[in-house]
Amino acid sequence: MKVHKHKFIKWPRGNAIHQTLQDFKYLRPKAFPGAFMALDGCHIKVPVPWIKRTRMRHVDQRCYINRKHVASVVLQGICDSNQKFTNIFAGWPGASHDARIFRKSNIGVALNGPLQNLVPENCYILADSAYPLSNNVMVPYRDNGALTPEKHNFNRILSSSRVVIELTFGKLLGRFRRFKYV
Repeated sequence: MKVHKHKFIKWPRGNAIHQTLQDFKYLRPKAFPGAFMALDGCHIKVPVPWIKRTRMRHVDQRCYINRKHVASVVLQGICDSNQKFTNIFAGWPGASHDARIFRKSNIGVALNGPLQNLVPENCYILADSAYPLSNNVMVPYRDNGALTPEKHNFNRILSSSRVVIELTFGKLLGRFRRFKYV
């Protein structure tokens, strides 16, 4: 898969950037302004690693157990409005937090470094509240039970535009059903 990754999973460049922005505008009647991509993580079930099989000296098996008490690794994905992955990062243990995985991923490092221009100005990668807010990543307001109607509406529009990444993961898992039962 690594060999063919760059043929199929590409970050938009040149005219494709403009097209990606236009496609997000027409995704929903009220699309999130400046939506460029959507980001999320997906858990892929795996057998619990053990020392003999992995040749790891010290495997803390608990770090692979996610919040649903299932052993998994995390597949982080970024997609466009056409449900095509533009970036993936995989392999972190299931108990890892999405924000940490993002910070350590190639795209997270690039967006916080000299390559901040991967996302056009005044445009955003839409993410859920597990991710950190930044110049390039837009997340919803935390709902502590006292959101104003404006903030609630902001969250609703962001969520309805961000759902494209969940649909993209759904297509991936539907196409490669083996991921559900590894």
